[in-house]
Amino acid sequence: MSLVIDAYLPVSDFVAARIALNLPNAQHKIRRLYNGIDLTRFQPTNSKDNVLRIKSELLGISDDVTTVAFIGQLTQEKGVDLFLNVAKRCVDDGVECRFFIIGDGAFRKEVENLCSHHLYRNDIHYLGLRSDVPDILRVTDVFVMPSLWEEAFGLTAIEASACGVPVVASNIGGLPEVILHHHSGILVEAGDELCLYNAIRRMIEDTDARVEFGKNGRRHAEQNFNLDNMVSKTFSHYQLLLNSNESLWKSMKKMLELRG
Repeated sequence: MSLVIDAYLPVSDFVAARIALNLPNAQHKIRRLYNGIDLTRFQPTNSKDNVLRIKSELLGISDDVTTVAFIGQLTQEKGVDLFLNVAKRCVDDGVECRFFIIGDGAFRKEVENLCSHHLYRNDIHYLGLRSDVPDILRVTDVFVMPSLWEEAFGLTAIEASACGVPVVASNIGGLPEVILHHHSGILVEAGDELCLYNAIRRMIEDTDARVEFGKNGRRHAEQNFNLDNMVSKTFSHYQLLLNSNESLWKSMKKMLELRG
């Protein structure tokens, strides 16, 4: 198959390395091309009044308590069960924060059961599937992506970073390229519930770190994951291939003419 493919454009260095490992003869065809996001759609809300207004309208809360969000498929591979366990532990330990879960999947029933439990219903909330994720991210204080499987990229994580939100994520797959450890967030060993708890709790309690990581994350998104840059680079790759193939066809045509 690789013989008829002119170029591979993987979305991360992680995926590029996997392609190179499986197709060593195709290494010269690999060009990493990060996913891009609309930085005007995903951007911070700097006004505290706007944050409180959006929190009230979208999340139904009127105070300034720290918010922690999970957005994704409600599956074991995405680590939603780990997130639930950490959320329960934070509430049990008296940590002042609110947890929000957005998405759908196999663990939906477990999520709904926990969020309706009388001990947790005021602090852990299930919002279902939502179309206003950019607005929700703008008023999120900590975003969590505790994936157990090797994410090729981690699109929601960089969307959170673009909104100025520090991210706690698994140190797996392409996520370390998206979230820079102790710079735009905290990376933890995949599946390590205690480390996940400690990282989330640190982000909840350390306001200065949240602000610093949030600013760094926005800058990282602007420098590496701009949608316009991705489109431009994609066009350049295709143009290069078209030009290369055109030259190849001209050479083949000339050889045939000489033979004829």
